[in-house]
Amino acid sequence: LPCVQGSSLGTADTQGGTLVTANYPLPAGMVREGLRVEEAAALIGCGRTKIFELIREGRLRTVKLGSRTIVPRAEVLRLLDPTPHDQDAA
Repeated sequence: LPCVQGSSLGTADTQGGTLVTANYPLPAGMVREGLRVEEAAALIGCGRTKIFELIREGRLRTVKLGSRTIVPRAEVLRLLDPTPHDQDAA
């Protein structure tokens, strides 16, 4: 998944080739592995409320860093993966 671009989630600096996400510049081509709830929601295509619902239900794992809730990019990809994960191997 590409870095989130748009309004408050990040903008592309076309002059220097640097992608700015969540107010922290990243070198071109680099992708953040830890996403804010808002960024995870934008990547999935839902709102913050739905992300917190998925977290409460245990369907989306997070990491707490102080008061911040960080959603690992791998968790977003796992959630969007159409392959069933809860089935026993036959």
